[in-house]
Amino acid sequence: MTSVGRPRDPRVDEALRRVVQELLVAEGYSGLTVQGVARAAGVSPATIYRRFPGKRELVEWAAFQVTEWVEPAWTGDYGKDLTILTELLLGYLVQPAVRAAVPGLLSEYVHEGSGYLALLAATITPVREALGTLHAEAIARGEATEGVDLDALLEVLLGAVLLEAMTRSGGTRTAAARIADVARRATA
Repeated sequence: MTSVGRPRDPRVDEALRRVVQELLVAEGYSGLTVQGVARAAGVSPATIYRRFPGKRELVEWAAFQVTEWVEPAWTGDYGKDLTILTELLLGYLVQPAVRAAVPGLLSEYVHEGSGYLALLAATITPVREALGTLHAEAIARGEATEGVDLDALLEVLLGAVLLEAMTRSGGTRTAAARIADVARRATA
């Protein structure tokens, strides 16, 4: 299948991603506009609208660079492995552009949930699978109990991590260990 028009210039994509991330950190989600991004990136608003339906999709693309899940080197200790998983989540959410984008996106998702569900599916599915594997292995070693609602456990972890990322600026390692310890104790 052939495409109509000129091929997309990867330099424009790189410039857009950089500008959106910079403007998110400098002005926040509410201060960012498609026109402002276009001006700062040296492109027309039409260039952006050919790529994205609107501001929300532009910000999701620029701030949430979903890469392929790389399975960490698990230790075989449920508490330590929960800490590793929590550190990964927290490390992702404290990135400046992500941290700046989340509050504005969440307010939009309240009114239009479909974007949130798509973003969640793309970013959280591998985490859910890893948590399931960690928990099953912990049960086999006698470190965790059966019958834990893993979706609820993941939601608790994500909620705690999100709150930590949005409200505190302390060390992620200490916070991750604290959050993971609560999850471990709740499932032991």
